[in-house]
Amino acid sequence: MKTSIKFRLWNLASAIHRLLPLSVGKKKQLKRITIQKLGIKMPPFPNSTHDYLNYIQSICANYSNLTTPELIRQVHGAYASRSFSSKPLVSIIIPVYNNIRETLICLLSISKIEDACPYEIIVADDFSQDETEKILGECLGIRYLRNTKNLGFLRTCNYASSYMSGEFIVLLNNDTIVLSNWLDSLASTFVTHKNVGLVGSKLLFPDGRLQEAGGFIWKDGTGWNFGRGDDPQRPKYNYLRDVDYCSGASIMLPKKIWDTLGGFDNFFEPAYYEDTDMAFRVKNAGYKVLYQPKSVVIHVEGLSSGTELTAGIKKFQQVNHQKFVDRWKDILNTHGITDDSIKQQKSFSRQSKGRILYVDNPDTTSKSDKAIDFPALLQKMRLFKELDFEVSFISSVNIFPNSQADEMQNIGIECLYSPYITSVDDYLKNESGQFSFVFFSHSPTEVDYINLLKRYDPQVQIVSNLTHHT
Repeated sequence: MKTSIKFRLWNLASAIHRLLPLSVGKKKQLKRITIQKLGIKMPPFPNSTHDYLNYIQSICANYSNLTTPELIRQVHGAYASRSFSSKPLVSIIIPVYNNIRETLICLLSISKIEDACPYEIIVADDFSQDETEKILGECLGIRYLRNTKNLGFLRTCNYASSYMSGEFIVLLNNDTIVLSNWLDSLASTFVTHKNVGLVGSKLLFPDGRLQEAGGFIWKDGTGWNFGRGDDPQRPKYNYLRDVDYCSGASIMLPKKIWDTLGGFDNFFEPAYYEDTDMAFRVKNAGYKVLYQPKSVVIHVEGLSSGTELTAGIKKFQQVNHQKFVDRWKDILNTHGITDDSIKQQKSFSRQSKGRILYVDNPDTTSKSDKAIDFPALLQKMRLFKELDFEVSFISSVNIFPNSQADEMQNIGIECLYSPYITSVDDYLKNESGQFSFVFFSHSPTEVDYINLLKRYDPQVQIVSNLTHHT
């Protein structure tokens, strides 16, 4: 069975498992028995990915091994010694309710990144009943706000945003660990791209697997966390991309847009679907919603609100789902009912006019003397992106990501690389029917590839240095 099919089956089983009306303990027991009886195993990852997973797990372990008194000491020390800008570019708002230990880990992770973007931190305490007030109330370098009663997640975020002084607002869950370049990557997206209204981070599970690379919303209002449970280093999860929404665990918006839209809509209080509704309102106002893979956050999903759909605040997930569908039904009617609709569009973007593949030889993507061709190649691909085409690039000799691959990903080009792509031949066979145009540039074997394409994908338009094929 292909790895991609295994992942789909695993993700489907996981989704059903989450919806079962059982306690967390019963669900864990059921999962353990099912795995034992059926011999279910997670699909294998490449060795390079295992190294990355181990790296993420080691980060989580390092924080978990710290005692709470040590966390308090380090957080107070880190923020007391930091010099913060009187005019921050970004206001990081962290809404909290209890779970002081997780909040401390989140704050400590922010203090350790070396991002250049000037920021302020606002901890918005929704009337916690643990030691949050005692520990953070006198913490220098952090603005601590405390509600006089429990207002819920949505109203707490809106209230805290009235105190921000930055040009951008970042909403960050307290059950997160941010990695280096998290903040700079979010902020730079608004500088390098036009008409952007909201940008979200790549979310990882604590074991390193992908939690979300942006999200899709289907006709019935249900969501798909793109790539959930998959290898976070796969090419399709590592380039800037238009999405329907990004989970509110880590998102950035310009303050002007946030204020114009009035923040989260109280229609969805106390919580759930407010972030999805915000993404739809941002798009409805004419702005883009983008997923930024260079901004990476480890997220302990469900810590704040639990996982039981019939108890506590979690029950509002179903209530607000219907509210969301009623509000956006006209747009949702164009979204399809499964991920098959994305396949039919031959794109991961709903705005796409089609997909284009560039096949080039290594000279234009290496540091050789011929690398002068790379800017011209990049400009061509950029122009197609501006015309709303999705663009992918593959070298005729497989390469690992380098600085030039990074440039492509930053402008929204899917850069295909080892070990996920074994050869151009196999890729052209497996992806037949997915591309509107295939461009060849300086490829010594392009004649062979053209013949291969004509056999497997006779409808594709082929453009080479020699001629144009149909």
